[in-house]
Amino acid sequence: MNYIESVKLDFNRQISELGKINNDKISDNLIFVGSGDSYVVGLVVEYLTDHKCKCYSPSDLLNSELSNDRIYCFVSVTGRIRSNISVAEHALQAGSKTVAITFNENSKLAQICDKIIQPRLKRLHTPAPGFGGFVANVVACLQVAGIPVPKKFDMWYHNALNIQKCT
Repeated sequence: MNYIESVKLDFNRQISELGKINNDKISDNLIFVGSGDSYVVGLVVEYLTDHKCKCYSPSDLLNSELSNDRIYCFVSVTGRIRSNISVAEHALQAGSKTVAITFNENSKLAQICDKIIQPRLKRLHTPAPGFGGFVANVVACLQVAGIPVPKKFDMWYHNALNIQKCT
């Protein structure tokens, strides 16, 4: 299977699973922390909450004074990013509440955080590992920030395919 075929397979599988992700709002005072794609997930949430939630790279927070009246949400598909783990430990020492948003409930990050949120998306092991988790993390993070996410992903996808056929 080539890369494009694996992305298509992963995407089609994801469409049927996204509507199953269900998380309650945690707070209005969230700080999302992530690297790479996970940082972009946090930026999406920051933008859609009109900057009520904030997003930082772990390197932005490593030597910062952390607030104990905010909840730090560490977004990481694997839960193994050392800089996230360091900042999570720093947040706990500062008396902050911490949440790991990860697919890996057995990761070091998940073990040290106060709470674990798993997107619960069945992931395929394809050559495109980041693609399957990105949208699932966006959905999970939007939900914990209180942004309602419609569950009709498969209907949207099929409508888009029909539009594409018409052009």
